[in-house]
Amino acid sequence: MMARNLDEVKAWLTPQLGHGALEVALVGDLDIEAAIAAAAKTIGALPPRESKPALPELKKVRFPAKPFTKTYVIDSEIPKASLLLYWPGEDGLDARRTRRLNMLEAILNDRLRVKVREELGGTYSPRVSNLASDTFPGYGYLVASIDVDPPSAQKISDLVVDLADELAQKGVTDDQFERARRPLLTEYKDSERTNGYWVGVLVHAQEKPEALDWARTRLSDIAAITTAELSALAKKYLPRDRVSRATILPAAKPTVTP
Repeated sequence: MMARNLDEVKAWLTPQLGHGALEVALVGDLDIEAAIAAAAKTIGALPPRESKPALPELKKVRFPAKPFTKTYVIDSEIPKASLLLYWPGEDGLDARRTRRLNMLEAILNDRLRVKVREELGGTYSPRVSNLASDTFPGYGYLVASIDVDPPSAQKISDLVVDLADELAQKGVTDDQFERARRPLLTEYKDSERTNGYWVGVLVHAQEKPEALDWARTRLSDIAAITTAELSALAKKYLPRDRVSRATILPAAKPTVTP
């Protein structure tokens, strides 16, 4: 990374900035007609530009076919280990499925908070994310990331696998469901009052007009999710035989003899 330079960046970006496809989204307290007129005089006055290429070969990204376990040792002044546990998921091209995986993410995240943080004191902020790509078809995963003391890394890694597998084997309880559902609904409702959310909806509306329908059905679909649906997803995605693990440990410091 340190060998890269601005000349390389310029060579990489200039063709795109000069000729590549453009899509512009404006949100907020604005005069619509004035905004259209301003766009017509600026963006709209540019010469015709190239269409966005499909690049199908570059979109063939796949999660490793078999689960892996890897340990990395790095030089670090921070005496902490990082745990990363991955369960292969799905892409983000099906909004209904993605919303349900997001709620499953919230349930697993809550389980880690209760067990790893509150009961064991093993970390301050365990995090679970559903990363569902809207660029690479078929690519996505759930990931748990936790910073821990190195001696407890294996124990907590095993605990996370156990908690996910418990959801897979026993399903989602009504209490777990409500603990995830209510904050998620509140978060989604609050986001609709922000410019950031609407930029995210509109910024690809020409390329992916279905995103507009995703926004229209978002709250009603979240409210319609059931425990049975989430239990089925947990059974499919969270069994222990699907998880991959990466552990990052700080290198041991040499002992200094006085």
